[in-house]
Amino acid sequence: DKTGQIFINDAQIKMEDLREQIQKRTAKMKNPDAVFLRADQKLEYGIIMQTMDQIKRAGVPTVGLVTEPPRETTTKKKKK
Repeated sequence: DKTGQIFINDAQIKMEDLREQIQKRTAKMKNPDAVFLRADQKLEYGIIMQTMDQIKRAGVPTVGLVTEPPRETTTKKKKK
């Protein structure tokens, strides 16, 4: 999230536990060779890179980044 907390699905994980948690969870996945990472756009780049590094060190060869489309504003500009 934007404060740097890490979640796997809805479970909060500490950075120091991330590698072990990834290893446990990927062993049960249909495709253990890929993990998708979603991060808040305001999060520091270094935290994202550190997280990706831990995922790679857990033995996952592919780390994908998930993006969300920009939200449309609900206010419309008035025509003159």
